Amino acid sequence: MTMVLTILVTVLVLLAKYLYLWRPNGSSGFYPVKPFYMAHRGVMTRAPENTFSAYSAAIDAGLKGTELDVMETKDGQLICSHNFDLERITDGQGYIFNLNYSEIEKVDAAYRFPEASAARIPLLTDVLNFFPAEFRVNIEVKSRSLTDIFTTLKVARLVKKLDLQGRIIISCFNPVALMAVKWVDSAILTGFLVEPDTWPLMRFINLAHPDCLHPEAGLVTDDLLRFARQRGLAVNVWTVNSQPAIDWLVKKDVDGIITDRPEYCPLHSGLGIGPG
Repeated sequence: MTMVLTILVTVLVLLAKYLYLWRPNGSSGFYPVKPFYMAHRGVMTRAPENTFSAYSAAIDAGLKGTELDVMETKDGQLICSHNFDLERITDGQGYIFNLNYSEIEKVDAAYRFPEASAARIPLLTDVLNFFPAEFRVNIEVKSRSLTDIFTTLKVARLVKKLDLQGRIIISCFNPVALMAVKWVDSAILTGFLVEPDTWPLMRFINLAHPDCLHPEAGLVTDDLLRFARQRGLAVNVWTVNSQPAIDWLVKKDVDGIITDRPEYCPLHSGLGIGPG
């Protein structure tokens, strides 16, 4: 009985330590300056979202980072797409998770962007190899359920294989998927995405152990920022598309701002940010 009690107490102590005594990884190395501006799916107002054209537009605009979305095809390829279906932004049909990449690479991702040339949905590996060495990337992994962690595991393994831990944040609405990233490599930065519909999942933050909090802009309050600072969490806010909102967040000293409108972002000359 004494042994059973000892084991039980040990398990409870370890569980309490895991849930309540964790601290996020220091993320300061991710940010050349603060606030750090990141394009939303590339610059999706200037080119088809999540395509090489949109990512090039982010670089041309002087930004040194972008957010992009990743999901998995039926045959296990990691591709950059925000939508599970093809209909919304391409001339294709069907769900990505039901299709092989050989079928998906034929569709035109610029179909609803008439002024752009035809564009394909790119592979994540190609995109990560495309960016300059100093470029930062926030990879949002699209998760279909709390048990859907396998795509996130694949992304984490790719980041580790390419030795990109200091340049990448893996973000997700799914706290279980974020926890899985740390199984692969605890040094990979993670971001817990929250919006009004998923706010109840914040109760699982002690399970996810994120390094950053990624709130939708309408959720940002002094209380939320105070909570993040007390926990040592960096704060990257999305999607912020007006000058007053950006100026307000700058005054609030957030770490990162994700936007469709780089023209509203004061770029930092002399710090490696901005054209020229």
